[in-house]
Amino acid sequence: MSRKARKIIPSLLFLLPFFPFSTHAQVIVNEVAWMGTAQSSSNEWIELSNTSDSSVNLLGWVLEWATDTSSPKTIELSGSIGPNGHYLLERTDDTTVPGINADAIYAGALSNSGEKLRLRSPSSIIQTLDFISGWPAGDNESKDTMQWSSSKWVTAQATPKAKNIGEMANPEQQKQNMEATSTTIVGTGSAIPGESRTLALNIGRDKIVSTDSLINFNSAVSPRSSEATASIVWSFGDGAKSGGFSPSHVYVFPGSYVVTARAYSGREYAEARLIVRVLAQDVKITEVRDGNEGYVLIKNNSSTEQKLDYFGLSSGSQLYIFPEMFSLLPLAEIKIPARVSGLTDFPKGDVTLRNPEGTIISRLTKESPAVLETFSVPTKTAPNPDMSRAITSLNDIRVGVLALQTESKKQAAEEKDNKENKDKKEFTRLEIPRKISLFTKIISIPRQILASVISSI
Repeated sequence: MSRKARKIIPSLLFLLPFFPFSTHAQVIVNEVAWMGTAQSSSNEWIELSNTSDSSVNLLGWVLEWATDTSSPKTIELSGSIGPNGHYLLERTDDTTVPGINADAIYAGALSNSGEKLRLRSPSSIIQTLDFISGWPAGDNESKDTMQWSSSKWVTAQATPKAKNIGEMANPEQQKQNMEATSTTIVGTGSAIPGESRTLALNIGRDKIVSTDSLINFNSAVSPRSSEATASIVWSFGDGAKSGGFSPSHVYVFPGSYVVTARAYSGREYAEARLIVRVLAQDVKITEVRDGNEGYVLIKNNSSTEQKLDYFGLSSGSQLYIFPEMFSLLPLAEIKIPARVSGLTDFPKGDVTLRNPEGTIISRLTKESPAVLETFSVPTKTAPNPDMSRAITSLNDIRVGVLALQTESKKQAAEEKDNKENKDKKEFTRLEIPRKISLFTKIISIPRQILASVISSI
C-alpha cells in the first residue's frame, strides 16, 4: 500500500459516520393524520416512506414525540420497508384505516396543536420535525391529512400506503385531487409486478346518507386516454356489488360502510375507497288535509339531509312519486300541495310514505292524528338501483296500492253484507212480532194461533 493511499484511507474512515445518516435518510415521515378521520378523531395514523430503490431494515428504529413531557410517546418499529414503499402506523388497532393493513400499532394521541416528531435508527437521528407550535398542514374539518410534497408540507386528501397527491405522475389528476376536500383514499397499483404505475382513480369524498335512499356514486380515471378502455367494479361494503363509472345503491340498514372501487385498464389497475355513514331514515307524515287546496305535511326529524328520490305517497288508489333530486333539509318540514301530488281525497284517512322498493317508511291515520305508526321492513332481495329497476319498483308500488284498494273494497262489501244480514235478522226478531201484535188487536185473532205461526218462521 502506497504512502498516499495510507493518507487517504484515514480521511475516508473519518467520513464513515456520516454515511449511515445519508442512507437512512431515504426513510422519512411522509404523511400524518393528526386530525383522525371522518369516523373518529381518535383514528390517527402516520406513514413512513422509503424514497430509495432498496429495502431498509427498521429493526431497532423508533418514532417518538412528547419526549420532554411526563407522558412521552415511543413507537418501536420492526420489519422492513421495501423500495419506494410505505410503512403504515395505526393508532390503537388495525381498523383505524379500514381495508388497509397496518405495519405497526401504537398507543398515544397526537396533539391537534402540534408535536415534535423524531425518527431515529439504532445509531443516529434520521429526521426531526419540530411542529410544537402548530402543524404546518392538515385540516381538522375536512380531515385532509398533512403530506410531504417534494419540498414542502401540503394539505390533501388521505393517501395511506399510496403516493401522496403531490407525487402523482399525472398533473391533471394532481390538480383535481389537490382541490378536493375529501377523505377518499386514492391508490394506484399494477396487476403485473414491475408495470409502471400511471393509472389513477378518484371516486369523491366520504358520504353521510340515510337508509332507503338512492345513493349515486361517480368516478373518474386519469389519464383521460384510459377512459375508453377502463372498466370499474364496485363493492358497497354491505355485500352488494356493481360496475360502471356511475353506479347507484340503496342501503337498508344503518352503519358505516367501506366502499371500494377498482379500475382496470390494460394490465394496470387503480383502487380508491371512501366511507359511507348510513343513518336511520327519520321522515314522517305529520298532517294531511282533504280537497284541491289540501296537502300532505312531511317532516325530517333527523339532523342530516334526507334524499327522497322516487319515494311515493299513497292513499287508496291515489299515488304520487317524488321526482329525482328531491331532498328534505335537516329538521325541516314541507307541505306537498294536492295540486302537485293529486292526493285530494283521503276516504279512509290512511296515508303512507314508501321508499323506492315499496317498503312503508311512515303511515298516518287521519282519525288518530296523534298516533303515527312508523316501521321499516328489509327487502328480501338486494336492491338494484338502476333506473329500470327503479321504474319496476314504482310499478310494484302501484300494483301494491291497487291490491290494497281491492282488498279494502272487498272488506267493505263483506261488512255491508254482514250488516244487511244482521238488520234482516233483527227485523225478523223485533219488527214482525210487533206488527203482528197490532194486527191481532185489529182483527182479534186468538194470540195462541199467531204464536204457532211466529214459531214456524
